[in-house]
Amino acid sequence: MIKKITVLIVAIFFSISCASSKENQTESPSNENKIQTPSSKDDIAELNSIVRLPYLPEEVTWHEEQNSKNPENKRLVAVMRFSEDDEKALIQQAEKHGQSQPTEIEVEDWFPPELVAQNELSGDETLKGIAYSPTDFIQMPYKKGRLIKIENSHYFVLELSTD
Repeated sequence: MIKKITVLIVAIFFSISCASSKENQTESPSNENKIQTPSSKDDIAELNSIVRLPYLPEEVTWHEEQNSKNPENKRLVAVMRFSEDDEKALIQQAEKHGQSQPTEIEVEDWFPPELVAQNELSGDETLKGIAYSPTDFIQMPYKKGRLIKIENSHYFVLELSTD
């Protein structure tokens, strides 16, 4: 009787461990096109070595994403807050490079708390803003993108890509 109970207990533990190992194998399918997203950074000097900063931000949070299938395809997203004077000058300069357009942008979890809170209060999935040409920020390898002034804030979101 004790042998039967012991065998039964061992069989139960064995089947549980096999089932959990199969679940772990199916939970992580490989996606070759997945973009690798490193953690965000806040070093203004490092950002200034990657892009041109026509005005020095008071606060910055940024990160680069790299496509795992094609590492040469990169995307940079920076959230910057400028002084009121620099904000006005930046908008005037950006308007020289083309028309501004109303736009929306999704809030990412690493955005500053003020923007995350603004997004939650609005009940929308996105933040509203005005998109400008990022010409004054572009530096190789980046080729295109947009500079977005977020409504009701002193924040700008810079999005640049290499493709």
